[in-house]
Amino acid sequence: KAIEALGSEIGEPWEWREPHDDTPGLAYIRRVEPVSRACSCPKEEAHHNGSGGDDDRLEDADPTVAVSADDQSSHTYVVDVVYSTGFSVPVLCFNVYHSDGSLLSLEEVWQDLAACCDVKGPTELWSRVTQDEHPVTCCPVFRVHPCETQTVMRELTSSRSPSGGRLEPTAYFISWLSVLGSVIGINTSRLRQAYLSSVS
Repeated sequence: KAIEALGSEIGEPWEWREPHDDTPGLAYIRRVEPVSRACSCPKEEAHHNGSGGDDDRLEDADPTVAVSADDQSSHTYVVDVVYSTGFSVPVLCFNVYHSDGSLLSLEEVWQDLAACCDVKGPTELWSRVTQDEHPVTCCPVFRVHPCETQTVMRELTSSRSPSGGRLEPTAYFISWLSVLGSVIGINTSRLRQAYLSSVS
């Protein structure tokens, strides 16, 4: 919950969430990230979207999230970080919404991600991101592949801790998010600065 407190300090709120039945190990943390990248493809109805139907509208998924109807090029990423027991690493799940609360279509999600990722085409992009079921809510989401996370984080930890020591959990989360979050354009600079200030 340290990330929740740091995010609150800098106006980038993260929300710690637990399942209604308090099942151990199924808690996750959520961030609602507005972005202003324009999508060049025409907007489609939510039921044409591969992620779900009208029940997946943003206002239904999270009624506390306010979205502006003024700018149709604004998108909102709802990002959940869930721990994967299979890979033993955090996993980044997300959905993307139009300013009216409807989900982007698969084509629109691809174009939105391609705007912030260095990819050569859909095949390369979908090798990084896939559709899956949220491990806690069971809703359809996009997921950043976690298969290389341990290797990446081992190298990152080694470079920042030459003695081979482990990163403190909050430092690990921010470092992990700076790598995996870049796939969807998350900027962790302010969160990292807030953390460094808190431990200095």
